[in-house]
Amino acid sequence: MTIRSKAIRPKYKRSVKRYRTFAIGKANDTADESAREGAGVLMGAYVANCDCTGGVLRAAAGLTNFTLADGDTVAVSTNMVQIKEFLLLPVKNSDGEWEKRLYCTTKAGYFYKYLEDDSKFFLSRLFDAEVKTVVALDTDATPYLVFCGGTGIYTYNESQGMKQVFSEACAPVACVADGRVFTAQKPQTLVYSAPFEPSNFTSDMHGGGRVVLPKNAGEIVGVAAINGYVYVFFEYGLARLRVAGSAREFEVETIGYGGGRIFRDSIGVYGDKSGERAFFLAADGLYALREKGVERVCENLTITPRRTAQVCNQAVADGRYYLRFIDKSGTYSGVAVDIASEEGHYIYAKEGLSVIDGVAVCRSNDKVMCYRLGEKLPSGITAEFEVVGATFGVGGMKTLEKMRLLGEGAFVVTVETDKRSKTYYLVGSTARTAWDVRMRGKWFKFHFQMSGVGSALYGMEVEFSVLTGVE
Repeated sequence: MTIRSKAIRPKYKRSVKRYRTFAIGKANDTADESAREGAGVLMGAYVANCDCTGGVLRAAAGLTNFTLADGDTVAVSTNMVQIKEFLLLPVKNSDGEWEKRLYCTTKAGYFYKYLEDDSKFFLSRLFDAEVKTVVALDTDATPYLVFCGGTGIYTYNESQGMKQVFSEACAPVACVADGRVFTAQKPQTLVYSAPFEPSNFTSDMHGGGRVVLPKNAGEIVGVAAINGYVYVFFEYGLARLRVAGSAREFEVETIGYGGGRIFRDSIGVYGDKSGERAFFLAADGLYALREKGVERVCENLTITPRRTAQVCNQAVADGRYYLRFIDKSGTYSGVAVDIASEEGHYIYAKEGLSVIDGVAVCRSNDKVMCYRLGEKLPSGITAEFEVVGATFGVGGMKTLEKMRLLGEGAFVVTVETDKRSKTYYLVGSTARTAWDVRMRGKWFKFHFQMSGVGSALYGMEVEFSVLTGVE
């Protein structure tokens, strides 16, 4: 007699679940994923040129043309290399009316003046070393460019030309506070002018002078006017002077700092009705300097600057601190920090990053360009946000049935498992309508790419199914 056997297959039940994100974040952000039932934070393991401030994903600031008063754009010659900063100086024209003229300096110490009639920059001066430039007023409120660095200090305006006013070597650092120009001499001496006399650095009780600062924190790498003080940034420390009144009333106070080496030209100052603060780059990351002290910020970002031969540019405008620096691989990297939240994101790096007329500008495609939130990203630059290893809080195999974006604008979305991937091109209401995905896997990777104009992602909804055994 033959006995036939029959396999008994377990019974399964198909269960459909929904998962909704309620914010966008970066990989190291902390967020309570149980804050809402069935909801979480869409965490990006790779983020490029995306601003996640406030839990909303947007493209980083784009670029628009910088234009002169007559509406003309400004070209930058390919011969002008390593631009340090762009500058505007008010000058009186032949009719006795004030108008603004454009200038720029380079890291090598070249000083260029823009000639509007010829629509080009003209080399006006070659300094013997890199300089830092500030705008200072005299007692008649006449503005001057003041150059500090190399073999001394120079002043310039259109009527008087270039003059050397201090003939001792200076570091390429400077600021203006209480009408005085402040700069530094190696290793720890602060040099300052008489009030509203940018050409007078003669030591005098009521005029210019010097202050020798503590000698245990390395060379001076920056000075900045903040909240009625001049803050002095050493390589490994900070100090400040209250500079109101006569020079004999200057008081030096050391500020506690235990971070890494501070890099020159990374110091950016922001002020509003609540006061002023500064951001700067150190060997171990970004820091914010406030009235109460110094604190590390943007720790969600992996910032690894090159420790030697560092080159930085910075600009503070539109509520953002923009920074360009050389990372440890030797390439230029960019960071933007939302000043209100002190949240940061990576951004494309552009040469000549500086501020003119309250606008962050740079050199891009051999033109002077302005950073603007909500504008189109530069050619060849994309805003990308990638989520890896998403399981929706459920282990094992599952089928991603549908998904829907909570946002607006245009997106390219790629969904990937260990075996396959699908790409979707979504515009406007299409992104807000659920679409079929039908991909099976233990985990999913989502890659979002968006344009720089009007696109915003607040979250995502997915519908997935799992099979569970039934006894």
